[in-house]
Amino acid sequence: PLFRSADLEEQQLHLNVGLQKIRETVDRVEELQKSLAIKKRDLEEKNALANQKLKEMLKDQQKAEQQRETSKDIQEQLKTKTSAIGTKKKIVLDDLSKVEPAVEDAKNAVKSIKKQHLVEMRALNNPPRLVKLTLESICVLLAEPSSDWKTIRTTVLRDTFINSVVNFNTEKISDDMRSELKKKYLSDPEYTFEKVDRASKACGPLVKWAIAQINYADMLLSIDPLKNELHSLEQEAEVTWKKGMEVDQMIDSLEKSIAQY
Repeated sequence: PLFRSADLEEQQLHLNVGLQKIRETVDRVEELQKSLAIKKRDLEEKNALANQKLKEMLKDQQKAEQQRETSKDIQEQLKTKTSAIGTKKKIVLDDLSKVEPAVEDAKNAVKSIKKQHLVEMRALNNPPRLVKLTLESICVLLAEPSSDWKTIRTTVLRDTFINSVVNFNTEKISDDMRSELKKKYLSDPEYTFEKVDRASKACGPLVKWAIAQINYADMLLSIDPLKNELHSLEQEAEVTWKKGMEVDQMIDSLEKSIAQY
């Protein structure tokens, strides 16, 4: 019985050890299951995040492609507008080139008026008709009083008279002034350089200048719609260029974003 008791105790001990190991194994399995569950959840989260990033990357790539197409369209628009601007500018410059040389030639003629001829003209109390007609028209152009010879001569006597003629801005000629000058002066058959120059060497260049200014004003008026169209085209081109810059910056930003995925 004594030996049997010892055997039983040993068996009980082995059993207890076995049970302890089973419990430990069960606990370890449970821990592993928990760990696997956590890892599975982490993996699922990472997969979901990866899928989300993939979707975002594909979306950004699609956006980038769309923006590249937009950029291409904008470049084509800009090319078309630039070409149109070049064509319109050429027309404007060609039209102006037809009258600008005459204005410059007339200015140089005015600059070359001899002081002696001016003095002689200023000294006149009762000038010839063509002299008075010419200087009256010049005063109208310069927006100076021109009611009588005394008033006209006051303007001509100024030391700044020649400079005010040479530095005159044609764009100051209003439609009313242009109409008045044409009706009252340019329509007069004697209001020509040749006839006026014979009457006065100082007035010849001045009448040449006045006629050139009116012709130039006519040309400016005729090309005004063209200039407005040109200005509008230039503004449109600037807006298109800015839009192109914004699209290029967006493409650059999207490409950097894609590279980070």
